[in-house]
Amino acid sequence: MTSTAPLLAPELAQAVARQHDRLDLDLLTRAYRMSAQAHRGQKRQSGDDYVSHSVAVATILAEQQMDSVSIAAALLHDVVEDSDVSVDDIRRTFGPEVAELVDGLTKLSTLTFRSTVEEQAENYRKLLLSVAKDARVIIIKLADRLHNMRTLEHLDPEKRRRIALETREIYAPLSHRFGMAGVKAELEDLALKFLEPEDYHALARKGGKPFEEIYDLLAVRVLVSDIAECYHALGLIHHKWTPLQERIKDYIASPKSNGYQSLHTTVFGPSGQLYEIQIRTHEMHHTAEYGIAAHWLFKEGRKSPDELDRHLAWFRQLLELQQDTHTPEEFLEFLKVDLYQDEIFVFTPRGDVKRLPKGATPIDFAFAVHTEVGQHCQGARINGRIAPLHRPLKNSDTVEVMTSAQAKPSRDWLAHVQTARARHKIRQWIRQEEHEKSLDLGQEILAREVRRRRLDPPDEARLARAATDLSVGSAEQLQAALGRGDIALGTMMRALYPDLPADDLQPPKPTAFGRVIERLRLGRGIKIQGVDGLMVRYAQCCQPVPGDLVVGYVTQGRGVSIHRSDCPNLLVLSTEAERRIEIDWQESEGETFVVRLAVGGEDRRGLYADICTAISESGTNIRSAEISTRDGAVFGSVLVEVENQTHLNKVIRAIRRVKGVMEVSRRESGPQTQAPTG
Repeated sequence: MTSTAPLLAPELAQAVARQHDRLDLDLLTRAYRMSAQAHRGQKRQSGDDYVSHSVAVATILAEQQMDSVSIAAALLHDVVEDSDVSVDDIRRTFGPEVAELVDGLTKLSTLTFRSTVEEQAENYRKLLLSVAKDARVIIIKLADRLHNMRTLEHLDPEKRRRIALETREIYAPLSHRFGMAGVKAELEDLALKFLEPEDYHALARKGGKPFEEIYDLLAVRVLVSDIAECYHALGLIHHKWTPLQERIKDYIASPKSNGYQSLHTTVFGPSGQLYEIQIRTHEMHHTAEYGIAAHWLFKEGRKSPDELDRHLAWFRQLLELQQDTHTPEEFLEFLKVDLYQDEIFVFTPRGDVKRLPKGATPIDFAFAVHTEVGQHCQGARINGRIAPLHRPLKNSDTVEVMTSAQAKPSRDWLAHVQTARARHKIRQWIRQEEHEKSLDLGQEILAREVRRRRLDPPDEARLARAATDLSVGSAEQLQAALGRGDIALGTMMRALYPDLPADDLQPPKPTAFGRVIERLRLGRGIKIQGVDGLMVRYAQCCQPVPGDLVVGYVTQGRGVSIHRSDCPNLLVLSTEAERRIEIDWQESEGETFVVRLAVGGEDRRGLYADICTAISESGTNIRSAEISTRDGAVFGSVLVEVENQTHLNKVIRAIRRVKGVMEVSRRESGPQTQAPTG
């Protein structure tokens, strides 16, 4: 074959010429011609022909010694977005392999998005799914981003900052997780240049010092032919110079998640100077620089598909977990959390190694062992000693997780986990628990309403039809929506029993309690574990008011009953902990609560009138009062309306100032012999 260099752009021709024996020059020439034709007349912000960008991306891949298909796809990666060339055109001309890569690199342009965040998230999602089919997609995408960053100064300041921030938060971490150290370092440098220019230039000036003026760290890299020679070299170095035991790391036996392999040691070298030494094979060195891109250079007979799969194991787990994200914001948070974290290695009691991000806790470890272990984790032993679940783990810790069938995840755990897997599983469990509680409550509300109207209970088929009519999915989702307050009871009854007279389906006249419930369903008042609109009533045994520490208790057929956390009746509920739920009580303006106060003191003329006057002067309404005297003592109760705990305390202080009053407190009923219904 004659030289094709004149048919390629000069810089690409030069990179290709050095590898002409392994590259398909005819494929690259045809790809360059189509790209030049498709981008004819198009200019970049710098004024250069647009095709120069495609050539630059292809040249980066050629320098990374990628295969012909990847380089051809790089030349064509923008033609579908920026011209009338379609993916089918590319498939007919270059075959399915090139076409799939180009399609994976093409943004979603035919869909309408509700927000920029949603569009960004869906494009990332498409990119990740394309990478799952062919990992070369991410290598081309990173080369594309690298050249864009090299020419970023031609864009306006706002766009420069947005792209640089995205590069630092997404693309540099991606290059790190795929083991592409060279690309990662340059992306981070360029992002710093545009985001913090003063810091960048200060560091650049310091980096200009000669080698002999840098005293804090001296590093040596040793390249050998095979793994056996790596360990032999390590032995020789340790025989000659004293090592720091805590700084010896074997990433050959336990590679990092991005495929990095090397032996690391730090020794006291000549004159007592500390030296960090890295020992690796030539192939490991290439992998350290180019990450998974090295697979395509070494794949002929030396790298197996299984080895590539091992390098991508973290990525496949990420894909599995991201499928359950519910919002674009949650997906982006999930992606950023999982991408860029230093790693530590910890051990199970059996000696198995678990790789975790720096800062991970026993909770992360428990979920890394198994989801069931994480969900029932109640404690941990670190190096044989009991430790709190929020304690960060260190390299070489041995961790034993203590479990209990009664233990369950807590919302508080989310503040102490570092891995996306643990965060996802905890959120998934919380959502499921909230769904089950809403479902139980919805079923109770529906059953009570059906009994009240003396109707036949709806079967599964009737519920399923109503769910379809109301566009809520399944019968289970319909009842859970009722429990959450997302669907009004009247709406649901009309869907379930369309033949009932219209008058019979009119809601009953609102009662005071009904008005409270309606306010709750409108998003005011009480939130239960972050879920609005649950049917709520206040327990009369302890008479809670806003500001009290309270606990919710799921009652049979009457929704959620709210008790003060020190209510004696809660002792009865200790055997039914699953029915207790957390309360976030948000005060509703204008709402009042009735509290019964017990009053005691010394009998004197006018005491009753003085107590009533003191309450009235505090701006409080009195519902009723009962005062009795016996043997020179006064005792009784006063029923008052208060807005919150602050208001209640004001009333109590006012009563205590009345001459002769010895004691004022809330009146509470004693413990009951069975669980209260609220």
